[in-house]
Amino acid sequence: MVERLIFILAKLKARLHGTELLARLTDETVSEKSSKYLLSKDYSKYFERFIRRGQAVNVQLHNIDDVTKPFMKSISEAADRDFDKWQDTAGQIRGWLAML
Repeated sequence: MVERLIFILAKLKARLHGTELLARLTDETVSEKSSKYLLSKDYSKYFERFIRRGQAVNVQLHNIDDVTKPFMKSISEAADRDFDKWQDTAGQIRGWLAML
């Protein structure tokens, strides 16, 4: 929920300043990201999941960090560090919950 709140605040800031939230990727960048993904170990894992379950293999081009990290850094270095610590803690909690 914290990440979503920060995302919404970043969107609000962009709208108030009349700027774009995030620059649209060029076709070349999309191709580069797709190629890197296909060469990664994750692709094999997701492909196997597709074969077992029929769940689509998606290439991640954007994620919430593309917006939240620059936004927090624009506030201050301390806010950026604090957010990183929070994300680490949240990741650990998600890991523990996944084991339950």
